[in-house]
Amino acid sequence: MRTLLASGAVALIMVGCTDAASAPASPKAGLSPSLATLVTRAADDAELNQLTQGVLDLNSRIMSAGSITTSQQAEVERLATAVNTWRTRTGRTDITASLTERRATLRQNQGGGICDQILTADPATRELCIRIMKLHDPASGVTVCQYWCFTVPPSKT
Repeated sequence: MRTLLASGAVALIMVGCTDAASAPASPKAGLSPSLATLVTRAADDAELNQLTQGVLDLNSRIMSAGSITTSQQAEVERLATAVNTWRTRTGRTDITASLTERRATLRQNQGGGICDQILTADPATRELCIRIMKLHDPASGVTVCQYWCFTVPPSKT
């Protein structure tokens, strides 16, 4: 019985050692707090660059095609979620994503109003809005366009 208990204890100790030895070390383990902050900031900046490029690339593809596909609409939603998750995690506001509704513009001989696929509200603020839905109320005759609007940081050239 003692041999069995001793064997079990040794096995537990070995499993504990094995798990501790095989656990991956944090990339910031052993770094000074200021260096760890720099590493975190660099990782956040790299992710910001990826998000910004994703928004700009998607905009370019939609503009080239002249319309948005269902998969691109899903990509817009994924990007907006990723942007807002990044902002929540980092506390930074370098890039934003917000759901916006705008009334359709009325153009002659085109009843119901037109929702532009892409809106660039202000190049100075780098706001870019991508239409995800068009809602028309026949009773009021009003067409409302829903957009995900992204404000992206200026390029670093």
